[in-house]
Amino acid sequence: MDWRHFLDGGVCICIEVLCIYSVTVPAESPCDAGTSKIQAMIRRLVIALSVAATLSFRPTLAVELVPRPNDCGVSDTPVADWSVGNEAFIRGDFEKACQTWKSLAKQGDARAQNGLAVVYQYGYKNFGEATSWYRKAAEQGLPEAQYNLGNLYRLGKGVPQSYAVAAKWYKKAAEQNHSWAQYNLARLYHFGWGVPQDYAEAVNWYQKAAEQNNTNAQYNLGIMNSEVKGWPEDLVQAHMWFNLAGSQGNGHATVSRNRLAKRMTSEQIVEAQRLAREWEPSTPDDTIYSNYPTILSPIEP
Repeated sequence: MDWRHFLDGGVCICIEVLCIYSVTVPAESPCDAGTSKIQAMIRRLVIALSVAATLSFRPTLAVELVPRPNDCGVSDTPVADWSVGNEAFIRGDFEKACQTWKSLAKQGDARAQNGLAVVYQYGYKNFGEATSWYRKAAEQGLPEAQYNLGNLYRLGKGVPQSYAVAAKWYKKAAEQNHSWAQYNLARLYHFGWGVPQDYAEAVNWYQKAAEQNNTNAQYNLGIMNSEVKGWPEDLVQAHMWFNLAGSQGNGHATVSRNRLAKRMTSEQIVEAQRLAREWEPSTPDDTIYSNYPTILSPIEP
């Protein structure tokens, strides 16, 4: 569905209904006391046009005013193919995706359970159901669900906020090579959120994520090697990681690399640039999760 057409139509209907109301309802409202019918009609027309103008400048209000369902039914026809739900999800048909995956999720399909949870979280804003289905998939060992469940605990969405529980689920996913779980776990160790502060553990998990071309992790490895007191300084490595992240659009990394270059010799810069040119990722981060719905929620640099 193209929401723009829906919103345009909704605004037009609002205008028509409010305008009809403004000119047909007799002047019997307490607000109209002491005014003539003509004056009351004019006042209501002004109100109608004000509402229409508000919807024009903020069209999403039309959607916000309509109660949003928080659940879906089960598909009438048995569906054995998980990809049917995935295709519906990709094209934005959350109801179809929800119905399809719910049928499979009830049969214990971990991928469907995770996908269903994503629909509940993102499409229906039903965090209670999202948590329930993430947990079912996470307990079956699906790393995407473990990462997603960790995010809910970190943010306190549908569950009591807990960095410690978030770290538990991030670690389970990180140990299965989920780069965003590795990155978020590194951030928790970096700052001591829910776990003891441990720079060695932070660097360990940043490194694993960075090797999968996670630019946030690459940027933070640059920070660890150049700016963090209590961790050995390595300007060449820092410049390399900043360079890699910056070349892929990480603006923070580009700024940090340029600032760092002023502290380095020309020989160090040449070496860092050589390392960056020769570096290759172990796994392309942008393709590893293409078949599993995941709500990326990295902890900001």
